[in-house]
Amino acid sequence: MAKSIILVAGSPGAGKTTVLKEAGVSLDCKIVNMGTTMLEVGQKLGYVTDRDQIRYLSLKKFNEVRNKALDEIEKVAGNILIDTHASVGENGRYLPGFPVSFLNKLGHVKGLIYIDAPTKDIIERRSDDPSRKREHDDAHTIDAQRLINISMLSFASAYLNIPLYVVINRQDSLRKTVAEIKGRVHEVLGASD
Repeated sequence: MAKSIILVAGSPGAGKTTVLKEAGVSLDCKIVNMGTTMLEVGQKLGYVTDRDQIRYLSLKKFNEVRNKALDEIEKVAGNILIDTHASVGENGRYLPGFPVSFLNKLGHVKGLIYIDAPTKDIIERRSDDPSRKREHDDAHTIDAQRLINISMLSFASAYLNIPLYVVINRQDSLRKTVAEIKGRVHEVLGASD
């Protein structure tokens, strides 16, 4: 079977990483967290000490870190789900999570999944996560982030001519969301055989 990659993006706080951890147990895919990979690269370069500092890098350093992270991801064999972001925001500045150069370099991308959640759930999840240093965004800002993310994903879907799936991860619906993600992943991988 040829290598296939599915990019899984979501609004920060939508529960993307949690859903992927649960779904990954029974999927025939490796899950690679782009932010973690970028953190490892950024630390080696001496640019950051924690993951949340990545979004504050200059565009030049951000691109350098992302490209070196892609080099690491390209070494991973088999089917891959890349846990990533469609955009990276900081105080009203948004950087593309996967610009054309990223999509061209990565190759083998067969599908896009956007995990979202109701705005009120995102606000609650962000405030309940002490492990991250996120900005305290209001509902309007989160809705704007969602629009930017969907726009970026729609472009990538059209550019690569691949499907885009939107999965809503409602509060207290983890099992249902995980089942839907598994179904979408099997659908993408089955179509790429």
